[in-house]
Amino acid sequence: METERQYVHHLLNLQALKKELEEIGALTGDSIHNIFLNLNNLLDFAQRFLIRIEQHNELPEEAQNWGELFIHYKEPFGQYEPFIANQRRCEATCQKEWDKMVAASRSALMGQMLANPTILNGFLLKPMVRLTKYPLLLKVSIRFHNSQVRVSDRVFRIFKAKLKIKSSKKIWLARLKSYRASYSKRIRRLQEKSEKMPSWISAIVLRTGNPCEWIPLVI
Repeated sequence: METERQYVHHLLNLQALKKELEEIGALTGDSIHNIFLNLNNLLDFAQRFLIRIEQHNELPEEAQNWGELFIHYKEPFGQYEPFIANQRRCEATCQKEWDKMVAASRSALMGQMLANPTILNGFLLKPMVRLTKYPLLLKVSIRFHNSQVRVSDRVFRIFKAKLKIKSSKKIWLARLKSYRASYSKRIRRLQEKSEKMPSWISAIVLRTGNPCEWIPLVI
């Protein structure tokens, strides 16, 4: 429950960044679309889904049926597909427009999210990461509801099929691996440059390999 609330909060941060970039006029409409695509629709669904989860969690245990709740929302979950499929174009546009976005930074939240490309990429990857976790969360939840054991396999298969997780899992994992590799390269470059940094920053890089973790985020 708490992780779902945090996830929705992260999407709200992304939407706030999108609105600021639009209001400032830092990027063209096409660039905004290429980065955020259907974020507004995705956030709208995520908020409605969170409300239903919270309501469902308040029901007596014998009345809870988490599998059927997910199946009920199988069509709205389709909002994830275009957003995830857009990841490569999103990343390419972020790299192209990065300097413009940083130069246009005004608010504290905007400055924090644009403090480093890795931070922004992490926020933009959250929908894909979250979606891949739902089947596992569903399966774990079913284990704690004995009344649903006999239908757990059916529910799990239907849910995976409707979201096309089974067919897309290898692609998503490959993309995640690619982002991790890209992140590791950035860290190595930071370590190589640590000698040129002020001593306190250099100490952070050498000890943790990541000075970004010292940047406070609004989450």
